[in-house]
Amino acid sequence: MIRRLLAAFLLFGSCAGGLFGGESLPPSPSQYVTDESGVIPGALIAQLNQRLEGFEKQTSNQFVVVVYPKLPEGSSIDDYTQRLYSAWKIGTKKNSNGVLMLVFLQDRKVRIQPGYGLEGALPDALCSRIIRETMAPAFRSGNYGGGIASGITAVMQATKGEYKGSGAKNAKQTTLKDFLFSPLGFFLFVLVILIIAGRNRRDIGPGGGIGPGTAAATGFFLGSAGGWGGGSGGGDSGGFSGGGGESGGGGSSGDW
Repeated sequence: MIRRLLAAFLLFGSCAGGLFGGESLPPSPSQYVTDESGVIPGALIAQLNQRLEGFEKQTSNQFVVVVYPKLPEGSSIDDYTQRLYSAWKIGTKKNSNGVLMLVFLQDRKVRIQPGYGLEGALPDALCSRIIRETMAPAFRSGNYGGGIASGITAVMQATKGEYKGSGAKNAKQTTLKDFLFSPLGFFLFVLVILIIAGRNRRDIGPGGGIGPGTAAATGFFLGSAGGWGGGSGGGDSGGFSGGGGESGGGGSSGDW
């Protein structure tokens, strides 16, 4: 019996490992604007995050901007942006009204990609024009913060009338599949294995219940549930939280 449980545990662990560690994508950002290269003043980042939080509350549109040092080796900017968009689930599940802007400094490349629901307001030609006429000139002069701020303003102006917000940020929709393959789901699975294995090893109390070691593990994992589950929930609890949106790969890329 224990051998069967161990085999099941190893199989689940290998699947979870592929899901958690097999894809070399960065985790979803915790803010709307993230500078991984240190080229935007902190005060400006805080201001832009505040603006985009208010923008989401007003319109329900989610706009995420990340500045990276360079593209991963062997990746194209179009493909990499699409993979990040799909992983981060920007915009609401109902409307897919998100926008992802990525800047790669060493490659001197930038991309703006809307979700399905904003392709009409933000067509490829407009994305290209915003990059070419608004962002690239500032980037060429080394003013990355100014270029990004201007690009954000242009995108906000183009998309602000498409949807109406509720005055609160969107909450990320968590599916059963998300839970089963989340850290919490994985640890609960391990906990069940430990409890069953403990019973088979006669790790039981006088009344037939689980032993103190297993009980302590139970309390630890269940007590931690709130911590693991909280990140995918409330829309007003912090910075950016993806809402389930998707993108078809529209938008435009450019350089400077």
